[in-house]
Amino acid sequence: MELVLVAAKAVAKIFIYVLVGFVACKAGVFDKNVSDGASKILINICCPALAMASFFREYNPELLKGIGISVILELCYYAIAIGIGLVCSKKDNPNKEIERASVMYHNCGFIGIPIAQMILGPEGVIYQAIRLALFHFVFFTHATLLFAGKVDKKSLVKTLLSPAVVCAVLGVVVYLTQFQLPNIIEESIVGIGNAATPLGMMIAGGIIARTDMLAILKRKRVYLICLIKLIIMPLIMALICKVLGLPDTLSIAAVIAAACPQANFINIYSEMYNKDSGYSLGIFGFGTLVSMVTIPLMVIIYGLL
Repeated sequence: MELVLVAAKAVAKIFIYVLVGFVACKAGVFDKNVSDGASKILINICCPALAMASFFREYNPELLKGIGISVILELCYYAIAIGIGLVCSKKDNPNKEIERASVMYHNCGFIGIPIAQMILGPEGVIYQAIRLALFHFVFFTHATLLFAGKVDKKSLVKTLLSPAVVCAVLGVVVYLTQFQLPNIIEESIVGIGNAATPLGMMIAGGIIARTDMLAILKRKRVYLICLIKLIIMPLIMALICKVLGLPDTLSIAAVIAAACPQANFINIYSEMYNKDSGYSLGIFGFGTLVSMVTIPLMVIIYGLL
């Protein structure tokens, strides 16, 4: 019951933040250029700061165990997603790269981390931060191979030096060594990180406002891909966690990540490699809209299992 109330409160906050972004976009205050700049700030500054701030806590060996289990769960998620992607999107499908990537790669950055913060607090953010670091490595190897047929070594090196990966590593080091940063620095990092939740949800509201939903709704496979990504995948993760008897915080973090919509990087790759970028943006926009309801719903369903 407590989990249901927490999820319901998160839904209310999500709705308010998204509504602000939606209205601001429609009013011309939050146009695409502003949104793109805000997304860069979120991914490169706010989310890494939030992730690092989550490690400012007393040492607990159980947390390290949870991080290890989270990595294993995420690798299992990727393996399952690859299998489902191959089944639902055959070789002769002209959009197979977009669909397979959309099923597999979730937006654990500007959606997953803020929602984990709302529902689970700092421990949930730690698990999502580790997922985000792993996401960067897997995406720029597997997804690059999927779209381009080869791995771009320069992009991989750049990814390993991204703020998300660097801050996750620094956070682990600070946690393991229990190194105490000056209070003013810790408070500043926490303050910057706290901006991630409202900013992330307002960006989502702007994306929804700019998406031509009527055009998207005419493409039937959008429903299939979003059904798999937003409902089937998180339910599979919820069942795995329940069967294994994993702790709730760790399990809910896995469910939230699996329930997140398509990663924005897929839109960039679709444009870069001359795929149907309109289709990719359609899955992204519709998935982002629906996920504002389905993510908390998946958390509630997990609690009822």
